[in-house]
Amino acid sequence: MASEEFLYFGYASNLLRERLLLKNPSATFVAIAKLEDYKLVFGQKSTGVSPVWKGGVASIEYSQGDHVWGVVWKLNRCHLQTLDLQESSHEGIEVNTKMSTGEILTCRVYVMRDMSSQLPPHPNYLDIIIKGAVQNKLPPDYITMLRSVEDNGSAETTEIYLEVMKLLGPTV
Repeated sequence: MASEEFLYFGYASNLLRERLLLKNPSATFVAIAKLEDYKLVFGQKSTGVSPVWKGGVASIEYSQGDHVWGVVWKLNRCHLQTLDLQESSHEGIEVNTKMSTGEILTCRVYVMRDMSSQLPPHPNYLDIIIKGAVQNKLPPDYITMLRSVEDNGSAETTEIYLEVMKLLGPTV
């Protein structure tokens, strides 16, 4: 891989191709992968709910024996800044993910440091995550787990959800 590209492990709204492409048009699918010894959590910093998603947002935290499924995307380095801005409440770190072939890929991933509280996600945000998991054929038991996540019950529709749904078109 050329030095002007990097690998990114998306595990939340950026599972969905159309969501990621909104600000990062160079993203191309590489593989489904598993991040071992981490678990998926939803929360927020002390600033409250996400102004974009109107609820808690996903992060990962170390948890021996657990795992998080996601998608490895290849992006041009010119989109590192847009990805950093999109994930501004999170810190970018490098992790090793494992593909089904056993191959290890070192990827950038975003982690919320100093999460002050567990906070359920907005239904729109959770729907985008689930749509991405289904779109990329993550394991059925993982999709079932995502569907069991309790949302915050908001009836408000977020702007970003409408934007992504427009890109998905009437087939969804």
